[in-house]
Amino acid sequence: MLGRNDPLCGYEPVPCLITAISDCLPVLGTPDFTEPFMSVVQLTGASQVTAFAYHPDKVECLVSRNFQSDDEGGILAAAYLDGGFRDDPLYRRAIAMDPGECIVERLEDLLPRISSRYLAMFFGSAGFRTKIATMVAQDSLRMVANLYFREPTSEPFGGMQELNRLIGRTLATHFLRLNPPDFPFPLAVLSERERQVCLGMLAGKKAEIIAEEVGVGLSSVVTYRQRAYHKLGISSRGELFAICHSWHSQQARPQMVRARLPN
Repeated sequence: MLGRNDPLCGYEPVPCLITAISDCLPVLGTPDFTEPFMSVVQLTGASQVTAFAYHPDKVECLVSRNFQSDDEGGILAAAYLDGGFRDDPLYRRAIAMDPGECIVERLEDLLPRISSRYLAMFFGSAGFRTKIATMVAQDSLRMVANLYFREPTSEPFGGMQELNRLIGRTLATHFLRLNPPDFPFPLAVLSERERQVCLGMLAGKKAEIIAEEVGVGLSSVVTYRQRAYHKLGISSRGELFAICHSWHSQQARPQMVRARLPN
């Protein structure tokens, strides 16, 4: 996995990111995509990433990954899905985009259209100073990928619009090619054991049953659950259900990403 000081990158952020993005291309649409893509996100300096598929009356969580060492990232995805998206000025804009469009927006440019309540919920309480949002309209998919930063992005990466577009289009192409797995999309960022524990919780099973089925001790179930919560940027069972709502409510493969939007 590439790091900020990997010698192959020449210690420069742009070559590092280009190399990391190129590593994603051979595994687009496969389960092996998640790890290299998360390496891309980490190289941007983002503390959290979320991605959502937009529909005329609802939102589906595709990615939620927290890289912070604490729990301040908390409820971003869950709160957004629980009606918060309706106050996002990007929501209706993304729905109305024409196929092929890709738009990058920074929080600073959106401030005149954001309510103080929305700003406090998704930035102030979470400890984030800014975000870069990349909206992609690709085939039937309307998607936004959000990179959240704890520091202002005035450093070299902040103004790199084309690089942000490349990251957004790469992620959108992955989801359009992906054969949906037997678990909710957000759980792809977890280890196998962490995912098994979360699936057991989504099925309404008690910790003792999950431990027996997974083949680990009860204390290990608690550990895997805590690790999963941290990675997903959530802090409760309710938030787990929220970010996995589309899959859990229908108990079907989440094909909504490919659903054709009305004209």
